[in-house]
Amino acid sequence: MNKKLLLVSAVSAALLTSGCATNEEHSPNSEAAHPAICAIVGGGVGALVAAGADASGAMGAASVMTAAIAAGLCYDPDTDLDGVANSKDACPDTPAGDVVDEVGCSVVVEEEVIEEVAFFVPSQCKNYVQAVNGRVVGFTPLKFAFDNYELSRGMKHHMSCVADAISQNGLNVELQGNTDSSGTERYNMWLGGKRAEAAYNYMISTGSDASVLSTKSLGESNPSSSNGTPEGMADNRRVDFVMK
Repeated sequence: MNKKLLLVSAVSAALLTSGCATNEEHSPNSEAAHPAICAIVGGGVGALVAAGADASGAMGAASVMTAAIAAGLCYDPDTDLDGVANSKDACPDTPAGDVVDEVGCSVVVEEEVIEEVAFFVPSQCKNYVQAVNGRVVGFTPLKFAFDNYELSRGMKHHMSCVADAISQNGLNVELQGNTDSSGTERYNMWLGGKRAEAAYNYMISTGSDASVLSTKSLGESNPSSSNGTPEGMADNRRVDFVMK
């Protein structure tokens, strides 16, 4: 009987030692079985060994108790649930959701701050670019002569101001060609397109990024003023710079 007791005691001691050793090597984020589970399973094996040695099962019960003690002694909880066991956690009260380092302390994640630089409209462009608090809010329409899509020197200066503002502010702009109500609807749609195209081509020729510019013809369908007066019709012969 003493030999049997020694055998069971040896097995139980080995299980206890194994359970604790496993716990020391157990990574908090590992998918391996928890040491408490290892100890309990080991205890079961110990019980089978003891049962083979003693039909009464008394030594098996002793082995199970030993495994239970192993579980209690070796279990290393993670109280603040940061993924680092208490025995290795230098910051045991880490706030929930914090990113932590290998010793369980919060890591400060620095966010890149991009400062917006205020845009100041040059004095020679104030008639063509509108800005509020350093931000571009609109552009003056580009006016055309009657039944015409050619660009004068003054119109080119106008577009240079618009192009600079678009480039410096990272804007996407649609050039919308418009006409007055003279002529047929089909002709005016064509003329509006030619006006938008002329403005687009000039801006590209001065270095504007083609990927941020687009064109569209609205013909006579989008008047900004009444076509009942010469002044109103002049207002409608235009290209609008519409920010997208």
